[in-house]
Amino acid sequence: MKKKVFIIDDDVFFTDLISEILNKKNYLVQCSNEPENINLEYLQQFDVLILDLIMPKINGLVILDLICNLKNPPLIVLISGSDFQEIEKIKSWAVGMGLKIHGILKKPFMANDLLKII
Repeated sequence: MKKKVFIIDDDVFFTDLISEILNKKNYLVQCSNEPENINLEYLQQFDVLILDLIMPKINGLVILDLICNLKNPPLIVLISGSDFQEIEKIKSWAVGMGLKIHGILKKPFMANDLLKII
């Protein structure tokens, strides 16, 4: 069974790039560039959520906080161009809230780094 991955990032170029990489490896990929319009219940059907932390309308922290309320949240991969230590702090907070953080990727990253985490 193919892994289902959902990507949330406001950068269309970036979501297209990640989608292309994962599609070539036979993952089923969907994405959203408008995180404020996502039905969070819908995310429960995915194996992995790739979530950008820094977005203009609604940031990744808000989404993480909302995902905590789901019965079956997906594994989460955090991505950001922020300082790695800042991302680690967010990861620790999310784990403390009961979320399963599968990995961290600092932008820019290599395709192989993405594939190792997924």
